[in-house]
Amino acid sequence: MDLVIDLLNVTCDLLMASTFGIIFWQLRTARSAAKVSLLTLASLATTRLLHLSLHFRGRHHQTRVLPSSASWCCDMMGAIGGVACLYLFLMRYYRTYEKEEDDFGAQLLDRCSIQLPQKGPLKHRNVAALVLLYTVIAVFAVAWFIAVGGQITGQRGPGYLECFGDCLGAVALIPQLWMFHKTRRAPRLLSLVVVSVALARCCMVSTFLLARRKHLLNAVGSEMTYLLIVADFVYYWARSTIKGQKEVILPC
Repeated sequence: MDLVIDLLNVTCDLLMASTFGIIFWQLRTARSAAKVSLLTLASLATTRLLHLSLHFRGRHHQTRVLPSSASWCCDMMGAIGGVACLYLFLMRYYRTYEKEEDDFGAQLLDRCSIQLPQKGPLKHRNVAALVLLYTVIAVFAVAWFIAVGGQITGQRGPGYLECFGDCLGAVALIPQLWMFHKTRRAPRLLSLVVVSVALARCCMVSTFLLARRKHLLNAVGSEMTYLLIVADFVYYWARSTIKGQKEVILPC
């Protein structure tokens, strides 16, 4: 059983790291950042950096059969891959970035009649949407932190950064899905990002169930939230794959 749990944990970390390889390949093959959400890329990179920090704080799962370096290497690959993809996106492909399409959350600013400043980075809707996303996640993380307050006093209890990472990870793919649903089509290669993260979440849920860890609801909450969010997209991805379609066709 320990070997199965170790394999599931390492597979989860490897799948999460592979998402940046997929995004990198999408950028290189298309020679464009079209269809790629900067909000999602930044969120995924942030979650991997926060996840890597668990190793330094002694909070990461300790393998019992596999060498501990296996999980460390996967998480390091994920963190470096996230930063590298973000750098490549901003430095080389930003001019091809579909800023107007990647505006998840900006509608709330419009509805509340919030005027963006005329100068500075916040004058761009996508940057304002990113700041709004992180602000909302920070507030929800406080609520999640309070909700699991019984664990906070314990040595193994989750800290605020872990709660923030859980909340951000649960909604990281929503901006990307938002862009997909605008055109009702998703590039097959880029859609693998959603599928890879979904498989990683399944591995994580399986790990928690097999290990019978305490506070199961806290551990599985963000993973199940993500799976519920992407369930319909994964269905249409599987259907398009079976039909041999070049793109994932989404319903109107």
